[in-house]
Amino acid sequence: MNKYHTLIMNAFKKFARGFWLLLSKPEYLVVIIGLIFGVLILIFTPPFQACDEPQHIYTAYRLSQGHFLPDKLKGTCGAYIPRSFDKINEKLKAPSFIGNVEGKEGSSLILDSFGIPLKAGNTRFAPSYFQYPPLCYVPQAIGMAVGHLFRGPPVLLIYLARLFNLLAVLVIAFFTIRITPVLRWTFFLLFLMPMTLFQSSSVSADALTIALSFLAAAYFFRLALDPAKESLEKKDFYWLFILALVLSLIKLPYFLLVLGYFLIPWKKFGSKKRYLITFAVMLLEIAAVVVTWHFLAERYTTLVQAKIFIPGQHLNWMFQHPLGFVRLIYNTLRVKRLYLHEMISGVGWYNVVTPVWLPYAFGISILAVSVLDKNEIVAKYWQKVLSLLIYLAVAFAIIVIIHMSWDKLSDTIIVQVNGRYFIPPLGFLFLVLYNKKIKYQKGRLFYLAVPALALLFSVTTVCAIIQRFY
Repeated sequence: MNKYHTLIMNAFKKFARGFWLLLSKPEYLVVIIGLIFGVLILIFTPPFQACDEPQHIYTAYRLSQGHFLPDKLKGTCGAYIPRSFDKINEKLKAPSFIGNVEGKEGSSLILDSFGIPLKAGNTRFAPSYFQYPPLCYVPQAIGMAVGHLFRGPPVLLIYLARLFNLLAVLVIAFFTIRITPVLRWTFFLLFLMPMTLFQSSSVSADALTIALSFLAAAYFFRLALDPAKESLEKKDFYWLFILALVLSLIKLPYFLLVLGYFLIPWKKFGSKKRYLITFAVMLLEIAAVVVTWHFLAERYTTLVQAKIFIPGQHLNWMFQHPLGFVRLIYNTLRVKRLYLHEMISGVGWYNVVTPVWLPYAFGISILAVSVLDKNEIVAKYWQKVLSLLIYLAVAFAIIVIIHMSWDKLSDTIIVQVNGRYFIPPLGFLFLVLYNKKIKYQKGRLFYLAVPALALLFSVTTVCAIIQRFY
């Protein structure tokens, strides 16, 4: 009897050690939790019900067919897509759900849509009002190509695109948390933030944009703050150039995150000359890629908003009325309540109602975690200030570009900016909170509480989606 009791106790102790070890590894937890709840989100969110998802689906399908640049018809850009996508759209009555918090989808309609064949040869031209670099759609295009290879129905292609997008983000999340020397649990929560996880579980280009932006911040933190990196190796220079290329191939204006380079002390480069030359090469690389892409894409860009705005007028107004523009931003932030809901929990296509407490609970949680998650690494005051300025610069660029591109001069707020646009640079913002003044040693309570909070937010998001559509 004592022998079996000893075996049981040893097995329990081994399980307990493994359990606590896992809880202290955010890079593994983010994959496990993200995969479970990401799959639930992509399954329960009906096709076309992520913001702008129809456009993303059509672009991903075009790339899956090997069309690198947009198709064009009578001066309008877009993609030739099978008409079967329209049949699913009509069957599920997807347009009626956009911005509408009432009405149920019904699982039977989605299951029935699997019976609609692709019929790839029967196509129509679908106009597109944005052209993001193709890197944002690589996982989705691969997923659709796999489904197309096995002659899957169009609804299966959509779900495969979502799944491959999610898997790509979780792989990036693993390496982001693994390489960053600071804010590991902050990045854990950022990847599992309801809006981040929702976008990652859709066909949206936001998924890779957010994930790669977090990865860029983590790599700059590693080179800047890791005490083991007293000087840069040859491979670090290669990775910096690859990082610059990646930042130039995601949505505008997130290439500005390259300014994170200046968090790295110049002494690690050996000389100021090498420091400045390296950044100059990165900047030239970004400029060359961005200009080339937009030169190619400009020929295919459809200015659907051309009737309501003239960019030059907006720019002149901003220069002539700087205080008026500041007042416009202030009014927008006040009306939008700092974009907390849209940034954190505004999932769906303006049609999923999440609990009022969710954005505030998440915000308080990530602020507390960012303050308490620390180690022996020191982030200097100037590095924190620079990180804050990088976030503000990106946020300001987003506001200016959106205001110039989509708003009317008569608008009293900046209408078209969505809170999710401010997610990619969040890694830099939270470095401001990293400190060693508050004495706190992470223990079992911390390692239990943070994953538990992530589970709470994820379960709440999935329940809100189910309640909305079924």
